Amino acid sequence: SQSDLKDYKMSSAHIDDDDLDDEEDDDTVVGNCLHCNAPPPSKNSTGSNVSAVTGNTGPCPYSNHGTAAMSVASASSSAAVNGGRVQVSCDDCRSFICDACHWCHEFQANHEIRVCDRCDAFYCRACDEMDQCEDCGEVVCSTCTTLMSCKFCGCGLCEDCATACGRCGIVLCARDAKFAVECDTCKMSYCLVCLASGTKDPCVRCGHRPSKRVEQLVHLRLKSIYKAFKQSGASVSSSSGNGGSG
Repeated sequence: SQSDLKDYKMSSAHIDDDDLDDEEDDDTVVGNCLHCNAPPPSKNSTGSNVSAVTGNTGPCPYSNHGTAAMSVASASSSAAVNGGRVQVSCDDCRSFICDACHWCHEFQANHEIRVCDRCDAFYCRACDEMDQCEDCGEVVCSTCTTLMSCKFCGCGLCEDCATACGRCGIVLCARDAKFAVECDTCKMSYCLVCLASGTKDPCVRCGHRPSKRVEQLVHLRLKSIYKAFKQSGASVSSSSGNGGSG
């Protein structure tokens, strides 16, 4: 009937209004711009570009500390002119960066709001510091994963970039991967310590014992490391002796 159709249209319009109200609430930001301290946009200037990259897209000035101050100064004056529309905002606390400031996916460590490469969530440093892989540069939030740390240098590494020993579990970065050798059969990595202490132990993945090539490679690398440490110790002792005689 016509009355039922009228009631249906009114209820649909009410639902649409509620959806619009929810979207407006989601677009609300708090505080000032985290880069240039510009005030938040007025109600009529929000709405279309929260969490959307609409600002500068050239080489990131925040990768150069010498130009960062000039960039902030120019951004703040520009924000005063154009009303400082929102470029990106934190999904948690709703702090924001205005579109007069530079923001990009490159050099994310220099930005106050970063985006997770896995779930596309935006967080400011106060809500989620986020980890960044030292080798590939991937940025991940705490909800997605926690990066592994290299045993020697302590840098953060994602699963694809890390070299983990299949027996003791220590993690090595690409620079320190020379301290590990792969199984000939399944390519499982093992650190030199585990291979030297248990040369006849089978691989934990495929069950094969280390080949002669692996045993020779472990011997050569350990010998090279021992030689390097010995030379390093000799140079330190000679330099200290020269300093004492002077």
